[in-house]
Amino acid sequence: GPRPEARAGGVVIAFRDMSIKQKLMLLMMLTSSAALLLACVAFVTYELVTMRQQMVRELSALAGIIADNSTAALSFKARKSAEETLSTLAAKEQIVAAALYGADGLLFARYLRAGTPPGAVPDGTEAVGYRFESGRLLLFAPVHMDRDRIGTVFLQSDLSLMVARLKRYTAIVVAVMAASSVLALLLASWLQGVISGPILDLVGTTRVVAIEKNYAARAVRKSKDEVGLLIDGFNDMLTQIQERDRALQAARAALEQRVEERTRELQQQVSYIQLLRTVAALANETSTIEELLQRCLDAVCALTGWPVGHVYVRSPDTRDLLVPLDVWHLDDPQLFAVFREVTEATPLRRGEGLLGRVMETGKPAWVSNVLDDPNFVRSGVAGDIEVRAAFFFPVVVGGEVAAVLEFFSAEVIERDDK
Repeated sequence: GPRPEARAGGVVIAFRDMSIKQKLMLLMMLTSSAALLLACVAFVTYELVTMRQQMVRELSALAGIIADNSTAALSFKARKSAEETLSTLAAKEQIVAAALYGADGLLFARYLRAGTPPGAVPDGTEAVGYRFESGRLLLFAPVHMDRDRIGTVFLQSDLSLMVARLKRYTAIVVAVMAASSVLALLLASWLQGVISGPILDLVGTTRVVAIEKNYAARAVRKSKDEVGLLIDGFNDMLTQIQERDRALQAARAALEQRVEERTRELQQQVSYIQLLRTVAALANETSTIEELLQRCLDAVCALTGWPVGHVYVRSPDTRDLLVPLDVWHLDDPQLFAVFREVTEATPLRRGEGLLGRVMETGKPAWVSNVLDDPNFVRSGVAGDIEVRAAFFFPVVVGGEVAAVLEFFSAEVIERDDK
């Protein structure tokens, strides 16, 4: 086969012939993966050491409990009682074997997990302490009564809990490595654009200038390196043409804006004149005040596009009281049925609520959102009344407000002085 030097040289050549984008992505992925792998190895190593220490502490505590519960059995040579104490370890699945030794160091009682050979328990005691061997943790602990040592307790535990936890950690490491690799790939694919992006942007700008004759286009300088200097030179070359085009575009835009504003003003004036003519004609054509008000509501709503119009009139019996008149313009009667019901049940006194203030001042009023105005008393009577913006216009007869025309929109609309 090829020598290692030849294989290494082939790898170097292959790396050298890669595109800049591929090189950057490969280097960033290798760097991030190596750093993450080192961190994961350190984490798993730390957890392994910690788990071993924790197992020793837990097994030592368990041995202490067995020792405390076995003092009487060892003192009175009650072998059966000692075996019963040891048999409680069956609740601990990781305990493989356990034993009690007398003060003479000889085996006194033992416990073996199902399937465990008798040889798992030493015939004689050993020095107090613990050790890991053959995938097991062995621990010898003294049994004291008062201050005298009367025996030794032996516990042997498998490492199933630690192995299961290490498997989980390994799965987590693999998942994190996989997710990190994907994230590193995405970040590398995005970050490589810092180098290749400005060049591609410059090429795109030259095409726009050449094909569309758009000399106002500019390449964006994103760095101070040689590519940035190249972009500056290209932009300087187009400066004079760009300034000329900008002046022409500004003049044309200003003219178009002025024409648009003037056209809108003329349209509004024509609409207002038409509305006045309509109201004047209605005054001659209608026979009752209710019919006149109805036609006025319809005309104003048609002009403004607002879906709701209504009239409050001054009560003939009480001069300071506005009462709702059964004159409505409703684009959707079903949608505004609740609002109509609430309105027809709500008379208003002078100075009370928005209409009362209009009656008191004799001046029109505009509300962008009646739900935000505490003076609009009808919004708190029922649920959603489906109206938002409102405009109130007083009808003054003989210096007194005889009626108030109110118009509503289903949307929030800021005040328009025009």
